[in-house]
Amino acid sequence: MICAILLALIASAGAVPIDLGQTTGSPADLSDALTRLNGQITLDNIANNPDLPTAVLAGGLGPITATGTSIVLDVTGWTYLCLKWADTDQFYYVGNDLGLLTFNSTVLNSNDQPQGLSGYDFFDPKSSSVPDGGSAAMMLGAALSGLGLVVRRFKQ
Repeated sequence: MICAILLALIASAGAVPIDLGQTTGSPADLSDALTRLNGQITLDNIANNPDLPTAVLAGGLGPITATGTSIVLDVTGWTYLCLKWADTDQFYYVGNDLGLLTFNSTVLNSNDQPQGLSGYDFFDPKSSSVPDGGSAAMMLGAALSGLGLVVRRFKQ
């Protein structure tokens, strides 16, 4: 019983997402959003020294049909989130969070009213990697060959 309660508390206790700030959301291209996100990560790393990893394209979800000033998203397995409030991108680091999180618009129009959500994208540095060009395999082969020669030499 106590274990079940502790597991429930641990599962519901996610870290608060790190607000990486806002930028203009124009152009609305996913690769441009990635560039703006990495700029915000760099600024946050300089200011706070958390050493957040650089983002890569991972889960561009694009515009959503439902709009409003609040959204609940399952951030499990994702590292970064970009919420698009009208023409402004709001970036968050959500890498330590599990489950559902509620996000409210922090972007206000000229009448101090919150702007509606026009879309969101996930980014994740862990999901995309550049394949090795073969140099690591060649170095491993050379090292194993050298080790084989050394062992053979000492056997004699």
